[in-house]
Amino acid sequence: AKSITGDETRWDAVRGTDPGRPAITVADAADDAAQSTGIIRAIRGFQTHGYDYKDMAILCYTHAQAQQFAASLNEEAIPTLYLGNILDREEIKDLISFISLCSGGTGFELARVSAFPEYSIDPDDVAHVCACLSQHGARTIAGLKPDDLAASVSDRSRAGVLLIQTHIAALQKSLSDPALLLKRYLFEIGSYLRGMAISVQNECECAQRSLAIHQFIALATTFDQRIVTPARPPVEASSAVDSEEDGFGDEGAVTKPTYTPTRDFIVHLRRLTSAGETQRGSVPESAASWNAVRLMTTHASKGLEFPVVFLPNLVMGRFPSTGRSDGIPEPPELSAVTDLQANEADYLFFVALSRAKDRLVLSIPATQRAGGKPLKPAPVLALITEELAAGDVERVSWSANTTGDALDTKQEVEPSTVSDVLDKPVHDNSALELYMKCPRLYYYNRIARLRGSTVGTGYQQFHRCLRQALVWLREQWASGASPDEAAAVDYLHSRWIANGPLDSVHEHKYWATAVQMLEHARTGSVDSEYPEPDIMLTADLRNCRVLVKPDVITTRRNDGQLIASRMLTGMRGAVDSGTHMRLALYRRAMADTFPNRPHAAQVRFLADGSFEEDTASAQHDPGRLAKYESAAAGIAAQNFGALPASKDSCASCAFLLICPHG
Repeated sequence: AKSITGDETRWDAVRGTDPGRPAITVADAADDAAQSTGIIRAIRGFQTHGYDYKDMAILCYTHAQAQQFAASLNEEAIPTLYLGNILDREEIKDLISFISLCSGGTGFELARVSAFPEYSIDPDDVAHVCACLSQHGARTIAGLKPDDLAASVSDRSRAGVLLIQTHIAALQKSLSDPALLLKRYLFEIGSYLRGMAISVQNECECAQRSLAIHQFIALATTFDQRIVTPARPPVEASSAVDSEEDGFGDEGAVTKPTYTPTRDFIVHLRRLTSAGETQRGSVPESAASWNAVRLMTTHASKGLEFPVVFLPNLVMGRFPSTGRSDGIPEPPELSAVTDLQANEADYLFFVALSRAKDRLVLSIPATQRAGGKPLKPAPVLALITEELAAGDVERVSWSANTTGDALDTKQEVEPSTVSDVLDKPVHDNSALELYMKCPRLYYYNRIARLRGSTVGTGYQQFHRCLRQALVWLREQWASGASPDEAAAVDYLHSRWIANGPLDSVHEHKYWATAVQMLEHARTGSVDSEYPEPDIMLTADLRNCRVLVKPDVITTRRNDGQLIASRMLTGMRGAVDSGTHMRLALYRRAMADTFPNRPHAAQVRFLADGSFEEDTASAQHDPGRLAKYESAAAGIAAQNFGALPASKDSCASCAFLLICPHG
């Protein structure tokens, strides 16, 4: 309750009336997993004391936080009332995958569609179908001959694969209208809704899924193709899906599908996701009687009250949240929490506290995951220090959740625990770097051999074309040729026509920049160095051997020093941790391959043609090489969890539709 005495405003705590138990609980959680587990156990505990699910609410600072808790509760068969971003819901990903598969997808969507109850295709056969598509040059399953398709899969999957082909063929005439395609599949041709009703554990969850599907169909109905530039072919991500990250992986030509309004709808959804846009599902008033735990943002809880309220994530960076979700980089001077944000956090904190009628549970995770960086308590907690010191406040500890399996765990292997082995596995550097980027991405790409697709921005398309031209340039040098400027520009133009940002308003700027950078790469250090043949270096690490192909490898004319270069499209000085790791690997590989030859690693900045030898950071090489060893150990242990190195990378991932993390 709020009281005003003179010029001073004071907040007085009004306790609940539940006798025999403290009104406030403060939980110190070991990590995020322990926090989720603790909340689940507390919900069940409140149930035993007579509270219904609908009497409880979890208030979060952001929708992203609410969605994570909703997923955790649903996994434990606890009904929740929260739609969140409908594009992130599993049933909507199912439908997006299906209509993408119908309208010219690369086939990776089958990894999700194959699990539909009506199809029940063995996971091992998904890769066989994708290989069959490539072998016969078909864009969709409907384009394959039934005999060819049936011969590519096992007996237990054959009926399901042929049924998918039949359904896709029957829907080809509906590709001009994504909403019509959805309705025909859901209500006429397929049995997805029937399978969903059987598999969902409770009536409330089934109702929410049905509601989300209804709103998704409405979104498809209102889609206006004119707001999207006629969709360009998606960039296929083959075994070199990480080419933008590892330098010079050439993905080859892209087969162009026939584009339809349904395909444009898929592209539109991917662009929304990549830009951080959300499509919030709305809960109707009729859902007020559903017996389910309420999840909402603290802002949305204004005017509401609940007998039991959970207020989690009371740590810096989460309350208030410092993240952005609009895909626009934030200027450094605005990245810190501002006074305005702090004032809003104080206000929303007291809004959340005052929603509880009987019981209030505050939780503070110590780290994001076991062994992670410690998190600091949120400053707003200082506002209720006196109240927390009262005798009727319970302080508890929630221990870490030690359960899990290989597909949901990423173990960092400390350098001291990596022993020398005699029969070492061999990896290329791009494979290990892909694993570091995300173990699940490595699995989809290198183990399952799926071909994902991304809808690149103008900059990404420019970057990809330039990288392909740089691969060509390196191959020309390796063959002994010395292409002139005209030949280099001709090749770049061929890639530009196939995959460039032709629809971007900045195309002329991208083109001029690409030509300039390619020329800097072609002429850089031609007087002082000469290119070497296209040799492969090998770094002999403690638990693996790493095949390393530098972007450029040359010999200095005056002293014979071998130089491995990493080419960057950024401005001089823009060297990130990933580049430093690569340079450390270059140094180790040159030392192991040519132990008696002087060598150096350097960065070439294509923006201005300058270069910079990397010597000052070499002292950190042991720790950087240990990350490669850790990745090799993770691959050997088959730890392929969906744990991206960057929280922003999922939105643009080629396998967003089928990954459980996204």
